Amino acid sequence: MGGTSQSPPWSRAPIISTTNSTASAYRQEADKKSRNHPKFKEMVQELLIKFLENNEDNPPDGIVFYRDGVGRGQYKEVIKKEIKELESAFKELFDKKPKITFVLVIKRHHTRIFNIGNDNKIYNVNPGTVFPVDSENFFLCSHKGIQGTSKPSKYCLLRDDNKLSREELIKATHALCHLYARCSRSISIPVMVHHAHRWALKGEDYAQTDDEEEQAN
Repeated sequence: MGGTSQSPPWSRAPIISTTNSTASAYRQEADKKSRNHPKFKEMVQELLIKFLENNEDNPPDGIVFYRDGVGRGQYKEVIKKEIKELESAFKELFDKKPKITFVLVIKRHHTRIFNIGNDNKIYNVNPGTVFPVDSENFFLCSHKGIQGTSKPSKYCLLRDDNKLSREELIKATHALCHLYARCSRSISIPVMVHHAHRWALKGEDYAQTDDEEEQAN
């Protein structure tokens, strides 16, 4: 799964989930939200039901959730609110506690990774270059820089019930950056996070149109 949030006045919290085991088909849920995400659990349950419909009523073994749009000061809020609701949504449907791996995707930072060649010139690193920070944080430059210096994405692991090794998480994250159907290259973030971001922008346009129509009436 992947999720993001947009800023007011038309704040959106779309969630994108794969509906098959190969992460090649997706379903989205979104709703106009307040600050405390009132329908987060309901959206997750809708996505889990869709997963059941496409997998012969077999629930997922676990959930890997990539979350975008979270500021440094919101980490505790995410752990307290969203992870708990994610756990509750799964438990209400399947009567068991889910295995959740929750990863923050951070794009707004000033870190750059680059190579210095034998000619003392600066070159972009190759796609797939990883810079580990510690056991729970790493930078991954999953895409090839076309112009300028490549900007890696930072990943922060908040919870890992699936007990993934750092290498497994990095490989899975990098693989998910290669599944965007509109691009023949890898992209800078996992595909479901990119879909969630695009859905948020599209939802914002729809919401503004609806508001203008209501005011006209």
